[in-house]
Amino acid sequence: MDTTNTSKKLARAAYSALGEALAVIYWNKKPFESFLRTTLRDYPELLVQLNFSETKREISEQLVYLLAANEQKY
Repeated sequence: MDTTNTSKKLARAAYSALGEALAVIYWNKKPFESFLRTTLRDYPELLVQLNFSETKREISEQLVYLLAANEQKY
């Protein structure tokens, strides 16, 4: 049995698209924040690193960076 890790990394363009989608999925910031808090409730270590006083685009970029930095986990 081959135990080699065959998981593939997400393409850079996919991370870029995710960041863009997150930034525009909600027009207002409160629903955007609520969405992220609900979606990431099982990953409080990510939530604590997001500064919700920043713009949606900045928050999205930070989240995508965090996800990409630990792709195996998330």
